[in-house]
Amino acid sequence: MRLKEKILITLKFCPYLSFEKKGFILILILGVAGTFLGLINPFLAKLAIDNAFANNNLRFFIKLFFLGGGVFFINKALEVWRGYAITKLKWKLTYRLHREIFSHLGKLSLDYFRNKSQGEYLYTVAFELERVTVFLVEQIPDIFLLIIKIIATLAIIAFLSWKLALLAILLGPFLYLTPWYFAKKRELLWQSTQMGYEKIINRLTESFLKQWLIKAMGMQDSELRMHLCRLKQYIRVVLRANRLELLRQFVNDGTVRLITGMITFLAGYAVVKKTVSLGNLSAITLYLNQLVGLHSNFISFLDGLTFSAVSFSRIDEILKTRPAVQELSTGRDVVFGTGPEIEFRNVYFSYVCNKLVFSGLSFKIPAHTHIALVGPSGCGKTTLVNLILRLYEPLSGDIFISGCNIKNIKLRTLRRQLGVALQEPFLWNLSIEDNIRYSFPKASFEQVRNVAELCLVDEFVRGLKEGYATIIGEAACRISEGQKQKIAIARAILKQPNILILDEAMSSMDAQSEERIMRNIKKEFSGLTIISVSHRLSTVMAADLVYFLVSPQQVLIGPPWELLNREPRFQALFATERLKQEQIDVNSTVPSQFS
Repeated sequence: MRLKEKILITLKFCPYLSFEKKGFILILILGVAGTFLGLINPFLAKLAIDNAFANNNLRFFIKLFFLGGGVFFINKALEVWRGYAITKLKWKLTYRLHREIFSHLGKLSLDYFRNKSQGEYLYTVAFELERVTVFLVEQIPDIFLLIIKIIATLAIIAFLSWKLALLAILLGPFLYLTPWYFAKKRELLWQSTQMGYEKIINRLTESFLKQWLIKAMGMQDSELRMHLCRLKQYIRVVLRANRLELLRQFVNDGTVRLITGMITFLAGYAVVKKTVSLGNLSAITLYLNQLVGLHSNFISFLDGLTFSAVSFSRIDEILKTRPAVQELSTGRDVVFGTGPEIEFRNVYFSYVCNKLVFSGLSFKIPAHTHIALVGPSGCGKTTLVNLILRLYEPLSGDIFISGCNIKNIKLRTLRRQLGVALQEPFLWNLSIEDNIRYSFPKASFEQVRNVAELCLVDEFVRGLKEGYATIIGEAACRISEGQKQKIAIARAILKQPNILILDEAMSSMDAQSEERIMRNIKKEFSGLTIISVSHRLSTVMAADLVYFLVSPQQVLIGPPWELLNREPRFQALFATERLKQEQIDVNSTVPSQFS
């Protein structure tokens, strides 16, 4: 990334500082005050040598001593104040950036998250954001102060000796040859270390989440070897970067000492020749040391710009990504009422070009109906659910709920009225109560318990020592798959949705539990529109209507028994399960030889 690009991407984020103008201005004012106070003591040293010591003026020396002490303590007090102001502004800016980034991420499509690793997101949130806020709050004000201090210091040196000031100005650019020479190499190594660390974080995150698989496959040693291999590669890059940094520091320090030594030698020569006083020499030496410090600060700023520009660009990439589902500014808050009608009207959709999942699909789901959505794997059942939720947008065509185009409904209002439970429960590492309450945070414990009883959660919770306060662990590892799904369904119905979508949500339960839960839901929420996606025949047969996706443009609709009797493709879909059921029925009618 070239210097111009680094500056432009940094300037793009500077407007965030305008939201906290008072804090930023305070930091600048305190910094300017500290800068000028820091320039006083070297001049007081000159006065002490040329006036107090040369004339044996003790009273004047004592005045200078206390004046210098006062300046020092005031400067330190301003530094403490400025440090607190920086910390406060940094956290305010961090909060604002977190709010904007997470708000934007919440609008992006599921594909965006599937195309990137968890480790990359963790790295961005944990490290990139911090680097950005530190650069904006600390180093942006410092560059202004740096320029002011360089100008002021050179002006004072010019006042003491214009020849030495001119020499410092002429030799100053040579100080930046070393950083310029090493800049590109350091940037490449920095990017390599960043990518290496991100890969380690990503793999560790996956390993922690897949411990069952690792242990079951006996891959602990293999995972350890791979982790150590990645770590070795990372360490090699870090050591290369460290060697380069030490070499840069050695060459840079040598250059600095050479240039300051030349100026100091000429200043000493001028003292010997009586053209510069000893006090002026002392002051010039102190100011030169300050200039060297300013040079180091400027190099740190350039380094910070190089490293932070990568973080700025990655965060900017997130913020520039356009949401796949655009919410209209004219969107309305539409309340459907319990069990609304759902209509797909000439809907086209695809994930990739030239491969349509739906091609002019049209159908209606009557109000207050329990339908079973079936079809071969990959036919688009889950896609259809995602379109109702507006997690994806059709290429063309429209979807209506209760006669209202869902594009004209605010996303939050739409999803608030939809209850969804999937085959993967997506539970948090929280208590059972908190997991159920997730869909409706204001729900009372009695409301939580009521839905838990409907979904048979209460039956296994009674056997837990901590009851509903039981923490279920990462990925709910402390409970069974069926128990996870029961919690997920309870969570879905807690907010009393007008439409309930169950996408293989009971696949890990026995048929009896599934039947009881569905009976409880229909009794408690009569008139609810229910969409069940399932490969289980008993689930399908319990529905009022079956919607059989046979092609991207065709859906067969009818009562389950009717499709089972007259539609060969539907029969073939459940042939294996029917055969097993018939075998069970035959076995149950054959008398046992031991009876």
